[in-house]
Amino acid sequence: PGESNGIVFSMLADNTPGSSLAGCTLTTGGVQPSASNSDTVISVPYNLPNTPPDPTNRIFIDYDDLEGLIASGGQLPFSFGFDIDDAQDANNYYHYVVNVPVGEVLTINGNLPVTSGRKVILYVCGDIEFTNNDALNPININTANDSSFLEIYGNNSAITYTIDSAGNTCTDTTPTITFSGTETINVNAFIHSPGAIVTTSGSPTVNWTGAMWVDDWNDGTAGSQINITPDSYQGYTSRQSMDPVPTIGAATDWRVIETTD
Repeated sequence: PGESNGIVFSMLADNTPGSSLAGCTLTTGGVQPSASNSDTVISVPYNLPNTPPDPTNRIFIDYDDLEGLIASGGQLPFSFGFDIDDAQDANNYYHYVVNVPVGEVLTINGNLPVTSGRKVILYVCGDIEFTNNDALNPININTANDSSFLEIYGNNSAITYTIDSAGNTCTDTTPTITFSGTETINVNAFIHSPGAIVTTSGSPTVNWTGAMWVDDWNDGTAGSQINITPDSYQGYTSRQSMDPVPTIGAATDWRVIETTD
């Protein structure tokens, strides 16, 4: 599947209808692609649904507010100086719209726990980087809960998020999600960003539980290892209003992977 350096593919949704993985091979044991593998991967690409529209209840924050919470050892949900009820909807989800200006990056470089039983949704306008260079301390993001407790949506051409109380909207429809550094990053989350490109820098080991629905996977660095393990992703479309709702069956081994052109 194109550039695959060390990636163990498991649950990546392909946003390129009509693409084909003919000739792409993987072993069922989860070994990275190589010429010696003999089992052909069959992929049925999907049109990814739109991300949800602007939530009614939400708190607007800047990217450095979230970075500050990480640096302070805090956890989500958090008030960020507002009435936290402003972020909570009738289903007890907490919604945060995170503005990342063009030229800046939301850097997640430390632990970000989510309180047990609290579901948090981040609507991110802009680029995100998950990074760790500390050999003694892996970073852990929502690792006490399954992925349904942390969902991250990216702006795209079909759904444009309002990013502040003045009504300004996000203009970045092709964000970049980067995994960088040299050490371990553990995340339990669902990312749904139909316009996003995923890249790597350095040689991180990423253990991602959940799913990523993105436009393109562009891993150009040797030594990176990104392990994706599905858990409760079948429930994503029932928790948010998405149109159209995709039909994605249970992942028993290799199901949907993103392929490069």
